[in-house]
Amino acid sequence: MNIAPSILKKNRNVIFLMIGDGPLRKKLEKMVEKKGLSRNFCFTGEVPRGRVLGYLEQADIFALPSSDEAFGIAILEAISKKVPVVAMNHSGVSDIIKNGVSGYLANNISEFSSHLQTLIENPTLRSSFVQEASKELSNYNWDRICEQTNQMYTKVIYEKNYNNN
Repeated sequence: MNIAPSILKKNRNVIFLMIGDGPLRKKLEKMVEKKGLSRNFCFTGEVPRGRVLGYLEQADIFALPSSDEAFGIAILEAISKKVPVVAMNHSGVSDIIKNGVSGYLANNISEFSSHLQTLIENPTLRSSFVQEASKELSNYNWDRICEQTNQMYTKVIYEKNYNNN
């Protein structure tokens, strides 16, 4: 929310789509109204998964300013819909995004805002990030993850049963 005024100063037609119905929603809606930014914000509330994916298909950039994202399934969904990502560093997202290669990872809000502005101004960079991020998407295939997890458990059980005699 703190980045919106600086982004809107240079890009008056940007729309911030806030998907979900988390605990901060009401507070954010009040802040948007108080700052006179209602024209540039849309709060969807809770929506079905299919609709979220539909919104992503229409998005130009996916921004995740949260620094406490454990893994980042939303990031994988954005990548699967060919949407470039800007997120905070030092979260689970940094395992998925390579900064400056497959998206942007910011260390603070100022850097986050700068990265957003760069992507807004540079459609070629957005395409490049999407292309690079898509190459890694198969690493997060649930069947593959299940198989790797199964192999790890099998190895641990084997070692426990046969190496501790």
